[in-house]
Amino acid sequence: LLLRRLRRRPTITTIHGVLPLEAWSDALVQAYAGRAPKSIIRWIYGRLIEKMASLSADVIMHGASLERSLRQYGVRGRVSVIPQGIEGQLAPLSRSEARRILGFDDRPRVLFFGYLLPYKGLDTLRAAAPALTQAGVEVVVAGSDTGDDRPTHRVLAQDWGPIRRMGYVAEELIPALLSAADVMVLPHRIGLSTSGPFSLAVAYGLPVVVSDVPTLADDLSFPDATFVAGSHESLTTTILRVLNNASVRARLEDRLAEIRAARGWSSVAAATMSRYRDVISSEEVRLR
Repeated sequence: LLLRRLRRRPTITTIHGVLPLEAWSDALVQAYAGRAPKSIIRWIYGRLIEKMASLSADVIMHGASLERSLRQYGVRGRVSVIPQGIEGQLAPLSRSEARRILGFDDRPRVLFFGYLLPYKGLDTLRAAAPALTQAGVEVVVAGSDTGDDRPTHRVLAQDWGPIRRMGYVAEELIPALLSAADVMVLPHRIGLSTSGPFSLAVAYGLPVVVSDVPTLADDLSFPDATFVAGSHESLTTTILRVLNNASVRARLEDRLAEIRAARGWSSVAAATMSRYRDVISSEEVRLR
């Protein structure tokens, strides 16, 4: 209804995330919509997505995989893919200083950072933690619950085993957290949107290991640091490869530098402004 009221002037809509068709499951629908039939909920969702896009002169999305998900719902209009911006390289603290600040020892360290949400695959990381610990690697989960008690927003209390839980991390400690880690892991089960922690890791040059959901795997485009979503064995193997293989790690760091150079905020802002100017110009021609 809001978009209809705005139809008198050109509208650009940025959509940060779209649920891909392959992610729909009975468990997902039950969590979000109770006992409503999956077919009905999926149809309503698709109609909302399609209508939002059809009433917009342009839709901006942050990745090609997200555009593919959008097209699955019958969207035929203009879609512009403009990536999420990344800060220029941020200078990490020295490893020894970062670990002193956080009280960490000198073991290799794998970091999950962000809100604890069910779709992010924390169950896979928990299952991998014993083998990683046995290999001398500490697993750290830093981030808080959302405060929302709905099952869609809450990771149920479980035995976290050898994982170090940090909870909420104050912003001033984030540089130390990323400087003290050796790998950031993003074990998502669903590719719902692009990842803010991924962008932060790229800015710091911190190697990342991602599941093979398209929103992560396509962004990274580095098979040696990509594992099969939901497989703790694949996750363990991939983390140890990145930690222990100097060649893989060096090539991964080069790949992060490429992403950082291609997705600076100045180029992202210029691309966004260009789309707005194009839409305004084409609308002015139409109104004449």
